[in-house]
Formats: sequence, C-alpha cells, structure tokens
Amino acid sequence: GEERHAHEEDAFVALREIGKQRYRQACSSTNFINGLKVRATAIYQPADSARPDNNHVFCYRVTIKNESDRPMRLVGRHWYVIDGNGKVTGSAPEGSEHAIQSGTPDLQPGQGFEYYSGVDITTAEGTMCGSFHMVTTDDGSSFDAIVNPFALRANPE
Repeated sequence: GEERHAHEEDAFVALREIGKQRYRQACSSTNFINGLKVRATAIYQPADSARPDNNHVFCYRVTIKNESDRPMRLVGRHWYVIDGNGKVTGSAPEGSEHAIQSGTPDLQPGQGFEYYSGVDITTAEGTMCGSFHMVTTDDGSSFDAIVNPFALRANPE
C-alpha cells in the first residue's frame, strides 16, 4: 500500500536525479594537458531564449587551473560553436587578440582562473569546442590547451 507507493516515488526521484547528472555530464568537458586542467560547462538559459529570433541561449563557464610547477600565461583562444545541424555558427579565430574578455591572465603554479560567457544557436542542441593558447613564461615555450567538446542542450533528456 502506502509503503510501496513511497518506495516507487523514491525510485522516480532517483531516476530524475540520474537524468540530471547525465545532462550535466554531457554539457561539460574536462581536459588535462601539460599540467593545465581545463573544464567547461554549459547551462541553458530559458528566460533569455524566449526571444523573437527563436535562438537558444546558453551560458558557459570555463575554469583553468595550473597544476604544474611552471608559470603560464593564457595568450589566445580558438572556439567553434556548432549547431544541431552540424553547421559552424560561431567561432573565435585562432590567436584572438585577447585570450578572454579580461585580457591575458598569468597563472602561477597552483593558481586558477574562471570566466563566464554566452552563446546562442538556432537549434535546441549543439556543441562547443576549442583551445586556449598558453605560454610557459619561464622559458617561452607554448602549447594549445584543448577544450574537449561539450554539449549545448536546451532540454535535459
């Protein structure tokens, strides 16, 4: 009776939570290269998406942490925004003048940096990926820290 109903309700709550976790995982990516950890996460913005152009708006957060023993500087970026039809709808060209909106941050060993931005696409789903061009400031060597693809999804599945 009531006890069985309570267990069933608990099971449905757990299933909904698993669905939310899968959605968050799909809309996130993490990469670790040359001692640099790069994580990106996108979140759908339904209130901002209720616009006449019918575009779907997403906010994304990028977190970069220098887990190496060498100082680094973020000097450039390269982004691709791909809609649900596979069309590249936006990009930031390789070697963009400013790595991010606030400039070119220095990351000493153990330091992290975080920034937020937004993107809109015409389809309910899409993907973002890219890279940050990094310079190791003690010797001038450079590398690209790849941002693995992460989903832009208007609705959790």
